[in-house]
Amino acid sequence: MIAGRNQNSQDGRSCRVRSQPAALTALGPSADAAAHSVVFVCTANSARSQVAEALWSRSSDVPAVSAGTHPVLGVAVGAMQVAARHGVVLAGRPKLYADVVEAGGYVITV
Repeated sequence: MIAGRNQNSQDGRSCRVRSQPAALTALGPSADAAAHSVVFVCTANSARSQVAEALWSRSSDVPAVSAGTHPVLGVAVGAMQVAARHGVVLAGRPKLYADVVEAGGYVITV
């Protein structure tokens, strides 16, 4: 499990989602991976796919980019702040997936 949920003890309705850092150590391409590139795709390319690209790039030599089906103008400030607290830099600019997908690459939706 990459993320876990904890219910708020105050009201019992809201919950907090936290990453499980140990789960990320196993992420990365397998030895027989044939892809020469990876594209992480989400809707706005403002948070999820940006984080996925950054984490992948830390653990793999296979190049990765992130993109969106409807990209916004910039990376979400909250996503950059949370990533920075965990030592992850989100330096990408949102891109349209059709502009970055290459033949022979893997496309991963998040």
